[in-house]
Amino acid sequence: MWMLMALLLMTFSACNDDDNHAEATHFVDYKVAVIMPFSQAELHTRFRQTAQWALSTLEKAQRGAAQGIRLQLEWFDESAYDMNVLGKELANRADIVAVVGPYTSTNAQQMAYQCAMTGKMMITPAASSEEFVRAFSRQNFLWSLVETDISQCEVLLSKAITYGAKSVSLLTSDDIYGNTFNDWFAFQAAELGLQVVDIQVYGADNLQVTAQQMVRSEADYLVCVASDTDAVRTILEAKKARGDVGPRLLFTDGAMTPDLLSLGTLANGVEGVSMYADPTSGFELAYEVHFNETPMGAEARLYDALLLIAFALADQNATGETNLNESMKRVVSGTGTEVLAWDEVGIYRTLSAIGAGHYFNITGAGGSLKFDAEVHTNVLQTVYCHWYAYEGKIIVLDFCSSDGGNRTDATLANWNWQVQQQQIFDDGATGIEYADLHRQQALLIAGSSGWGNYRHQADVLYMYQLLKQNGYSDDDIVLIVADDIAHHASNPFPGVVRVSPTGTNLYQDVVVDYDINQLHPDDIRAILAGESSDHLPHVIDADQHTNVLVFWSGHGARGEFNWLKAKTGFTHDLMAQTLTQLSAQQKYRKMLWLIETCYSSSVAKASVGVPGVLCFAAADELEVSFADIYSQELGAWMTNRFTRNMTEAVTDNPAICYRDLYYHMQRNTLGSHVKVHNAPMFDNLYLGTIDEFMTSVN
Repeated sequence: MWMLMALLLMTFSACNDDDNHAEATHFVDYKVAVIMPFSQAELHTRFRQTAQWALSTLEKAQRGAAQGIRLQLEWFDESAYDMNVLGKELANRADIVAVVGPYTSTNAQQMAYQCAMTGKMMITPAASSEEFVRAFSRQNFLWSLVETDISQCEVLLSKAITYGAKSVSLLTSDDIYGNTFNDWFAFQAAELGLQVVDIQVYGADNLQVTAQQMVRSEADYLVCVASDTDAVRTILEAKKARGDVGPRLLFTDGAMTPDLLSLGTLANGVEGVSMYADPTSGFELAYEVHFNETPMGAEARLYDALLLIAFALADQNATGETNLNESMKRVVSGTGTEVLAWDEVGIYRTLSAIGAGHYFNITGAGGSLKFDAEVHTNVLQTVYCHWYAYEGKIIVLDFCSSDGGNRTDATLANWNWQVQQQQIFDDGATGIEYADLHRQQALLIAGSSGWGNYRHQADVLYMYQLLKQNGYSDDDIVLIVADDIAHHASNPFPGVVRVSPTGTNLYQDVVVDYDINQLHPDDIRAILAGESSDHLPHVIDADQHTNVLVFWSGHGARGEFNWLKAKTGFTHDLMAQTLTQLSAQQKYRKMLWLIETCYSSSVAKASVGVPGVLCFAAADELEVSFADIYSQELGAWMTNRFTRNMTEAVTDNPAICYRDLYYHMQRNTLGSHVKVHNAPMFDNLYLGTIDEFMTSVN
């Protein structure tokens, strides 16, 4: 009822323009760059008409004021430009006050690199990759009007649960859009109590085969990530060939475009989840009145983006603020009256309040415009619709949102998911008797190379320096790194490696034993077994009185730790062979593996049943491990969450027991489930402490 009243009020206001705004308004023009795809003609038309509607409503709301704000839009087709080139141009153009877009996460990330250099305001109505948003979350220039796809993934899984699903699978694209779903799907499914049957990532060359495989999945639901209509068509054709058996399909928002309907009868019955206008805002109904069609996903947020720029400009004019992003912070941080700020009356009220130094708690066409209080960057809640394609139309069935209670704090960005699933450990004795401890040795491995993998070598060097501070000598450490970042051409600080922007230089007095490029995976087994040779002069010389620490940081795949770009890395089978040999030859007293790779549990589980071995894995078998602390200066991630949490805990409490270390890491390693493997064959984790590996007795 109140939505109808709002529409009547809008109509009344528009019809009485001349009566309410008799005096002429002096408008000041501001240029805004809008970057959207032109390739889908109908989608392009929708964006243009929505933008024009927003500007028209903004202008009407200001008639009668002494001075008004008018936005002039300069449109760019994101498919026709190199985003780095265009981004550099727009970021340095003094006449452009803000950039709206691009639409896709891939292009938005490239644009953001350039806007970050100058602090140019950038508002993204649709780009929702977690990797993109988190990388620039503390740069104070990016404003994302939709939660990341972590939330969309949660909503998809919750929708499957609503319809009785017990098991799920994921088919996702090998790009920045698909990466968020690949990264978070297994973690969220476990938290929500769903069994994950399979996860497959496809590229352009293998989608057909992969889709045919996945529609045969035994899961109840198959979540499909498709960023274009061609991919949707291929998946639907595979499903059609399969018939009515197999999992029910749920598509992500990339499928909800006007082009979906061009698939004809093939599209009948297709369903999914997409961001949408808040049903309580009245925007959907007003859109239908204006354009005789229902909105798709991003129109409401494009509308809101333009209004937010106008509100920030109004604050800048009222306060004398020189940084438009600081003005935006004030606009979206209001705690006063809640105001629907997208229609003519709402815009007028909001602009008047800003001019008087008051800030409302504003809601736009897309929903609440309350942003993260710590890093700003993205809105805290997104409205999603459950949509269904039938007989040439896309029908909205219902609305939903993510559960903010899953976050560690209601004011934090939505990648801060609180981990609930915990392992329980026996507090009794294991029955294993260990020889006296005489010595400790460590093997530290960074399994990658190149500037983009800065964090792996940085974490290994941090562990190296920590051990040296705790009494280890270089004779007791075997260090394996590519050693190509300290003096890399991209390093603005030659000879310096850090794990945080203000951290100490870790590349001091470092003795590298091996360049990983000169080794192969089986060499790790030989080094741990003490098999020295001309090829391997530095090995772990251990016996039943020696505790051996292994720290591995790098990339991982299911069933292996990646070895540079080699086809085969350090596999589960090689891990099992290594541990069996070491145990039989008494090449350790106790052995602790700390493993920072994606899918690390899929290899670490090879330790089960081997006496005296304990493995801490950063992620479960189907989960990824997350990077942490992005440096704009370096253009790289500086560390990893698992490693940062582990080293912080050990530094704060060198004698922390294994159980408390696990609980600390489990609570703080957001986005993956830290796992401990083989505890029953190692020690009482409540009594055993990590200083038996970290603090030298040598």
